[in-house]
Amino acid sequence: FHIGPPKGFGKKFLDGDYLVFPYGMLSIAAQLKKAGHEVDLYNISNYPWSNIVKLISLIKADVIGMSCFSSNRRGILVLAVLIKAYLPNCHIVVGGPNATAMPEEILKYCREVDTVVIGEGEHTFVDIITKIKDGVETKGIPGTAWREEDRVIYGPARERVKNLDSLVGVHEYFPTRIFMTSRGCPQQCTFCSSKMMWGRRVTYHSIEYILDAIEKLVNGYGIKVLYIKDETFTFSKKRVLELCQGIIDRGL
Repeated sequence: FHIGPPKGFGKKFLDGDYLVFPYGMLSIAAQLKKAGHEVDLYNISNYPWSNIVKLISLIKADVIGMSCFSSNRRGILVLAVLIKAYLPNCHIVVGGPNATAMPEEILKYCREVDTVVIGEGEHTFVDIITKIKDGVETKGIPGTAWREEDRVIYGPARERVKNLDSLVGVHEYFPTRIFMTSRGCPQQCTFCSSKMMWGRRVTYHSIEYILDAIEKLVNGYGIKVLYIKDETFTFSKKRVLELCQGIIDRGL
């Protein structure tokens, strides 16, 4: 494999957002770990292609999931080709904003991708893993699209997670500085994928859930700088003030 950057492409440093794991992938991994599955995470967004080839050649996995944004969509599809070359029986799942927006294009132009996850991926990906582990067909899972010969087929729509606190926290397993206290945005900015991923309904973690996560980061992991990545963190002034007061009350 000699696929990589175009000829003459100089060394680039990616935007800082790409040097950390996508939060959605961390959340999915946390749910899988809670369910007893073995999970390895790799962020290869800023590594040379030769290192990526070596990594894939060493991985032994039944399922590989990838987060697809508009910025890395070409790399994701090239990576799928590489994975199938080394792991022809591996089930490749692609999710994220670009996959949610363009599942048909991904499945049409990259036959190495087996399943596309549309929207929130926590419950959907756990369902995929469970069925594969049990030797059951994955077609028909809510929140997915797949290919049958040359046709793209959609499963039933996956209902959004109503109670975010029902999800095991990312920080139970991963000491990332990033966390999200809510999902969704009521606005309709034309450049943003939020409406496609979440709809226009904002859902929240409880204040106690957030404070517990912050306390684990600060007191458990010793992290002092945190990044709130909500799309509309200040949408509810009352809620933000409650959170800030909770941080003060807990001495964080």
